[in-house]
Amino acid sequence: MSASQSGDKLAVLQQLAVFGAQLGMQWVGVGDMPGNNWSGGSRDDLNRLGSWLGLMSQSHADLGPEQAGSRGDLLTARRYGERIARLAQRWVNAVPYGTPRMTEHEARALSASLREAEAAPAGH
Repeated sequence: MSASQSGDKLAVLQQLAVFGAQLGMQWVGVGDMPGNNWSGGSRDDLNRLGSWLGLMSQSHADLGPEQAGSRGDLLTARRYGERIARLAQRWVNAVPYGTPRMTEHEARALSASLREAEAAPAGH
């Protein structure tokens, strides 16, 4: 949330998604089509800021926290939370899926061994 329509919220979401990926986490995007992108749109539209990567909202800087976010932003947040909960439940009931992560030392050793194998003359 920021007071500006953009407020660089997309840049923040992109950075958070990268941090999550670096830690092997899954990222859940907003599933609602963008609203408020036509002449009949309003602040009360679902996903009114047109975000796909994650939840974005906007409130005026001169209003207190009790007035933060529009009805559309609050509904979008509620639906996004429900989406995350449904996906989490699906993962809980799914077959366990794990990919063991290599340490940095293991990754370097693997890369070095691959380079050595490529450099070795054929037939050795």
